[in-house]
Amino acid sequence: MNEDPPIGISHGLFHLTEHMPAYAGKYMHRWDSPVHTHSFFEVAFAVSGKATHRCLPGRQDMVPGDVVLLRPGVWHGYEECQGFEVYNCCFTSELLRREFAWTRQDPLLGYLLWAGPYTPPGRGVLTISLPEVVLRNCLTHLGALAELRHRPLALYRADIIGHLSLLFGQL
Repeated sequence: MNEDPPIGISHGLFHLTEHMPAYAGKYMHRWDSPVHTHSFFEVAFAVSGKATHRCLPGRQDMVPGDVVLLRPGVWHGYEECQGFEVYNCCFTSELLRREFAWTRQDPLLGYLLWAGPYTPPGRGVLTISLPEVVLRNCLTHLGALAELRHRPLALYRADIIGHLSLLFGQL
């Protein structure tokens, strides 16, 4: 079973290579990650180590518990990585527009997923820091999403949506 991230690159744009609405997986940045952009939403949870996140709004040091949400098309990268491990959660715009359309009307989730990343000075990026207990809860849902990667989408779509809902609720 292939455990590499299901992400490809075309014309400088990262995209999901598998037919799935969402993906979660750990990634260890052993060296700097060059600036890039993607066609999907990314929520990166800092799990260990440290790095400097670079994006249009500026540079920000990241340590465990820090989270960055990036809208599609936003460029970013990591510099000065020192044992920096992230748990990435990537999901499609279609999933947000269809299954999660209701979140626009929710005061907290509407800000997290729709308005917040667009408010100045965010420019498509929203960053938060989580208490350790909340990070642990998020990692539980991320792990469950990662386990669903190789399951048939027709049978597990509700599970994917459920774990994403619970993950968004923690954020």
